Amino acid sequence: MSTLTDICTDHYIIFFCEGRNEEDALKWLSEEEKLTLDVSSCNFDNLRKLRTRKQRSKHLQEILRNDYDKPPALIYILDSLKETITLPREFRHIPIYYIYTYPEFEILFIIHINKWKTYNQQNPKPKASEFAQGFFDWDIKTEGSVKRVFEFEVTNLVEAAHVLKVQYNKIRDLRDKYGLYDLCH
Repeated sequence: MSTLTDICTDHYIIFFCEGRNEEDALKWLSEEEKLTLDVSSCNFDNLRKLRTRKQRSKHLQEILRNDYDKPPALIYILDSLKETITLPREFRHIPIYYIYTYPEFEILFIIHINKWKTYNQQNPKPKASEFAQGFFDWDIKTEGSVKRVFEFEVTNLVEAAHVLKVQYNKIRDLRDKYGLYDLCH
């Protein structure tokens, strides 16, 4: 599998995120210069524009009709392996790369607090966000939670993303998928 850095070198990258935590993590990685991509060729202005399915086509047309220095490519950070973006017909040639935080972004919180094994032993297994929420006395889906959970150390987020990527490599359906760690250095 090619690295995202190699693939995206010749493109202007437009990022989208599924939720608040994905957005906060991406912004933090960018602020701390932990992204492998050249941020001057990245657009972080529309991160959550695709959340409403009814408005997706309209937003994509508005965004992709802009004139960029390089051909655009989309990176969508999400947890669902089934969700895809359908581009309007005139833009179907534009590449889309999916970055997964499967099963939910909050799995990274679970890894960071060393509860990965405990989580995997649950039967039935709860949603990662519900399991993780039990270890914190604030809503882990609010703005600022990512930094707070990772103790304001971006390297903790990168390390958790690496552990998750290693786990992906052990699962056949995830082996050839990009994870958050593929954006980090």
